[in-house]
Amino acid sequence: MLSLLALVGALAVIQRMRTVGVDGDGLGVLAVVLVFIPIVRRILGSRIVMEGSTITVVNPLVTYTIPVSFARYAATGRDGTLTIFLQEGDGIRSIGFAGSVLDGLIGSAALSVEKVDGRIRSRNKGKKGSQGKVLSKRVTVSPIADIVLLVALALGVAAVVIGN
Repeated sequence: MLSLLALVGALAVIQRMRTVGVDGDGLGVLAVVLVFIPIVRRILGSRIVMEGSTITVVNPLVTYTIPVSFARYAATGRDGTLTIFLQEGDGIRSIGFAGSVLDGLIGSAALSVEKVDGRIRSRNKGKKGSQGKVLSKRVTVSPIADIVLLVALALGVAAVVIGN
């Protein structure tokens, strides 16, 4: 919804520039408005994917993939953030379940912990330690968010160059 509002605001600025003329202030406002779209898309794109024998935690900037056998259990902290604790090292925090107002009302993090932890425990029943590849860490790719961010940066540079 916020992305849609940002897009409507951007279109309003473009319409104003069509009638009044291009100016640096309008381009600067447009760049600032457009920056909200990639931020919102990345946050809302955060998720946990459980496929086969792997768990993938997609956070706004970094995506982690681990074999289920490398996970010990899942739990939420006091702040409501879902964390998958590993056999070795630190846990992986999922930003998509970082305790929100909605979570307080419907308990989505608790339901997710139940599903993830159930998957971990059922897959690891009777197994000891980690097996297979340990941890894959890569940059999260979000094509729409990345393109809109590049456009916002280009508009910001144009606003500085054009000035008032």
